[in-house]
Amino acid sequence: MPVLAPTVPSSSNRREQVIWARLRLGHTHLTHRHLLFGEPPPYCKKCNVSLSVKHILCDCPHSNHLRSHQNKLEEMIKELSTSLTSVKHEQEYMAVRDRIHRGINESTNSRVVMWAFFEAVVLVTMTLGQVYYLKRFFEVRRVV
Repeated sequence: MPVLAPTVPSSSNRREQVIWARLRLGHTHLTHRHLLFGEPPPYCKKCNVSLSVKHILCDCPHSNHLRSHQNKLEEMIKELSTSLTSVKHEQEYMAVRDRIHRGINESTNSRVVMWAFFEAVVLVTMTLGQVYYLKRFFEVRRVV
């Protein structure tokens, strides 16, 4: 059974607000015109019952094609909502994975930088050691 929202959407204009209020109250020109012009109340031509908003939207079997279209739209909306929810969960999962892998990458990067610094220090030390050794090797020693 369709349910009208208890409040009117705030983005709607005055005309839409009037339509929503009339539908919610069940007072429309089609169903209550007879009161203004002194005519007999309207009846559904196919069901032979008093015409009302509830009858048109919910009860009349001759309006099923409209309701079935609405049901198809509702099913499509639910399907889209489900898909959107799964995409949202996938994005959250990807964000968590990104955070984890970013931490791993930053840790690895800092280790590589420290190793490169250590290698540079070892290389400079080895170079200085070899220069010192070669200098001492070729040094002429005088014996007195």
